[in-house]
Amino acid sequence: MYNGKCWKKIGADYDLQTLPGTEQIDALKDGKIDALVTWSTVPSPGYESLDQTTSIKILPIEEEILKEVQKEFDPGAELYTIPKGVYSGQEEEALTSQSTRYYITSKDVDDETIYEFTKFLIENAQELTKYHPSAEGITLENAIQPIAIPLHPGAIKYYEEQGIEIPDERIPSEMK
Repeated sequence: MYNGKCWKKIGADYDLQTLPGTEQIDALKDGKIDALVTWSTVPSPGYESLDQTTSIKILPIEEEILKEVQKEFDPGAELYTIPKGVYSGQEEEALTSQSTRYYITSKDVDDETIYEFTKFLIENAQELTKYHPSAEGITLENAIQPIAIPLHPGAIKYYEEQGIEIPDERIPSEMK
């Protein structure tokens, strides 16, 4: 939905196909689609693979359009510039949107497991960047940026121990 809103805002005329990420890349490579929009890390392993066999270009989106769509669909998102040269045909920077990082679990997972998982992520984020670049943005300060779902009680316990104030809308109804 978010991606389609960006395309509509820039006045693009298109037929929307909803495909999983890997199918999007295959469809572009096979000439079945002309463009794709997806959420991914930078550099994206899928795009890097595609870049080896197909000429690709990352298209920037105007800042005003990004901010308008972010406000409506992802208030926690930030502007992000993909550096030039990340992919072989990319000769200019490309402005895009970067969504916040969050993990989703069942409310049925025990509190201690989620407490330990949350603690591990926050306290080892720098080490985790060696394995995946998206861990770079994990900090205690941005851990509970606006997303539309409540936090797990185990995560709340960890954040509160760290002095983070939990907004009421992020507290599950069973804890109120």
